[in-house]
Amino acid sequence: MIAIEVIVPEGLQLSTEAEEVVIPTQAGGIGVRHGHIPLVAPLKAGAILFKGTTLPNLAVESGIVEVTPEKVRLLLDSAPHAVDRLIKERELAITRADAMIPAMTRPTTSMPATPGKGLLRFARKRKAPPLGTPPTPPA
Repeated sequence: MIAIEVIVPEGLQLSTEAEEVVIPTQAGGIGVRHGHIPLVAPLKAGAILFKGTTLPNLAVESGIVEVTPEKVRLLLDSAPHAVDRLIKERELAITRADAMIPAMTRPTTSMPATPGKGLLRFARKRKAPPLGTPPTPPA
């Protein structure tokens, strides 16, 4: 097990342990277990996954991760959100949007059903003058 600390501007938010933690860094996702080589890396927006524990995954926006062989310290710019809650909110928004679709009406257009054919007919009727001919003024 590796110790994990989540620190936000207000202070320590979470101190726990997990078998592995998967962290989204700007260089790509990294999996960290006990004994990992030390590193410091900037985070990118994504989900922090805790493996081997009952902790919910966390959505983060930005920050820095510091890894030592015994500990992972996540220094976040803002408080993380539980990913499960964000997924439920997104699904609720999709359900609401789907319910609104039948109430919407599609505007009618005078365009032909097959795209492009009306434009071709218009181009055939209107003959372009040969190159180099000055344009004729409208009558």
